[in-house]
Amino acid sequence: MAHKISRSEILLLAIHQFYSGLSWELIKFMVAASLRGVIRRKFIACELSGSVMESYELIEHTADIGIRVKGASLEDIFRNAAAAMFDIIAGEKPKTPQQRPQPRNIAVGQKADNLEDLFLNWLNELLSLSATKELIFSDFLIDKLDENNLKATAIGAGIENYKVNTEIKAATYHRLKIEKVPGGWQAEVIFDV
Repeated sequence: MAHKISRSEILLLAIHQFYSGLSWELIKFMVAASLRGVIRRKFIACELSGSVMESYELIEHTADIGIRVKGASLEDIFRNAAAAMFDIIAGEKPKTPQQRPQPRNIAVGQKADNLEDLFLNWLNELLSLSATKELIFSDFLIDKLDENNLKATAIGAGIENYKVNTEIKAATYHRLKIEKVPGGWQAEVIFDV
């Protein structure tokens, strides 16, 4: 009698073929996450080596969700981490051009003692603003950024325009990394879900 292959086994095989360099543990995590609706990869055009670079990827974690973001500048890291966080939280419902929601701009200012604190303050402030103002943010303009200060604008639309996939409670210090790498910056952060 032939073995019937389940949808998750097919997905596992497809992911393994596409990400042939990944460990089976990470592939299993990606399958579980995709079945929960949180695996969606975004790509942005970067001037690094003249190629298209992933703006973020999910990283393995047992209970929560982790991301690794890359960018040409520190501003890119802050912008890409925020975009990845909201990409995990919700997906936009299909709309016709006449149904496009009116975007809302929210000013965000943060101060901190160091870059890591500033990064987490930024992400957690966006989560707080999203919850209190019932918005999902989709774009981020960084006006000023140094190791201790951030001024930015978060652009979003009402939560009713989105399908919420996952609730993120907070960005955490667990395994937090922000580092300069050849050709740009990279950060890793774990979200408490």
